[in-house]
Amino acid sequence: MFDREKRERQRRMVEVVSAYLSAAARFEEIYGAYRQDNLTFEDIEPFIDDKGKSILFEAKQSCHALFRRDTSAAIEKEQLFDLTIGTIFHEAMKLRENLYQLQVYGQQGRALESKAERTKNEEDFLQQLHTILKRAARGFAEGMEETHNLFREATEQLKSLLPDFRSNGLLLRFFHEQPLIIGRIFGDEPGDHPFDVLYPAGRGQSFAATGRSYLESARYGRAQECFLRSIEAGFGDPALPSLLSFSRGMSLFYAGELGEALDAFEEITDRQGLSVESRALLPEIGRVAQRIASEFRARGDSPAAERAAAIAERAGAPPV
Repeated sequence: MFDREKRERQRRMVEVVSAYLSAAARFEEIYGAYRQDNLTFEDIEPFIDDKGKSILFEAKQSCHALFRRDTSAAIEKEQLFDLTIGTIFHEAMKLRENLYQLQVYGQQGRALESKAERTKNEEDFLQQLHTILKRAARGFAEGMEETHNLFREATEQLKSLLPDFRSNGLLLRFFHEQPLIIGRIFGDEPGDHPFDVLYPAGRGQSFAATGRSYLESARYGRAQECFLRSIEAGFGDPALPSLLSFSRGMSLFYAGELGEALDAFEEITDRQGLSVESRALLPEIGRVAQRIASEFRARGDSPAAERAAAIAERAGAPPV
């Protein structure tokens, strides 16, 4: 039960991050259009609406679902992030209403002003409308800047939250697989990426943890990418060379590249002073090497079969 609840919380955290980044990216587009003076109501409607189907509504609801389920146990940083997203939502609703007034009622007011002759009621209405639209324009301009600042603050709050979720393999994978939106919202400078703040040793340690998460799910190609990047980042984990070789070997094995797979496995079985984590890979290497030996025997390739059997034996597998 605990593992299932933990997995669900991990999944929901990915939903929170994904929804927030989507909302932040969409607002950046809206803010850019506003600064260029070509923002329309149609641009903002999918971002925030009154029907509960918008990008920002999804972000707000996902935050509430995760961070408000038990307020007594909530972490202060989580509560602050949830509060900030809720504030952004309500500010955006005001933006939406002000823009609607400016563009819809403003257009109707201009049509009324264009009449050659107007009644006293029409003149009185136009006078009131001018006051309303002036207030809406001021509120819209202030609201755009406030919302822009709130998103920047929320991004910093999210970065401060991330170390509390470093054990969430699903979240690590999300960050690895979404480089474009991550760079767009968090930035591209050193220290900006979530992988720079998740672990004390920075990006190299984060890549190592992400690789292990992929390895647990038998996603060997992705694991190989992450272990390689961890090594390139200079992270000094003694298990990394074996984890990289194992991931590469398994990926090659499932691709049918049996000889190359043996090359990778042999890098581990021939290595001296294996770490505890590296030694834990040996049983699986033994099983796979035995399967490769059987396949080479079926092909009539005795030397390759003998080599595979020898690797299996060195990995501790019983002779077959």
